[in-house]
Amino acid sequence: MLLTAQGAYLKLEGGNIEIHGPGKMEFKSSMRDLTGPLNIPNIEIANKIYEINIKRDLKIEYVDADGNFLKNEPITLNFLNKQPTLLTLDKEGTATIKNAPLGPFRAEQSKRK
Repeated sequence: MLLTAQGAYLKLEGGNIEIHGPGKMEFKSSMRDLTGPLNIPNIEIANKIYEINIKRDLKIEYVDADGNFLKNEPITLNFLNKQPTLLTLDKEGTATIKNAPLGPFRAEQSKRK
């Protein structure tokens, strides 16, 4: 990703951050621990990660195209080689699955097509 404005740029690429400006640049900050989602480049690697049997808590949030939360709707999550997990979204359109396997999954909503 490359962001530019008035001769300066911020470039995010391959886990690196580059900042350039036409004059003196000052930064005022304290130490921050930045974390983000796991990036899995392709399905083959995702399947290998799944085979390791790593578990994590998975929080999902469903929002429609207009930004409305999908409240109290049933969701089915299909993980590789596992029984489907049935759950219902709360009033904020979220649900959490404890000890979900790390790897690909598919979500289905029976009320929507």
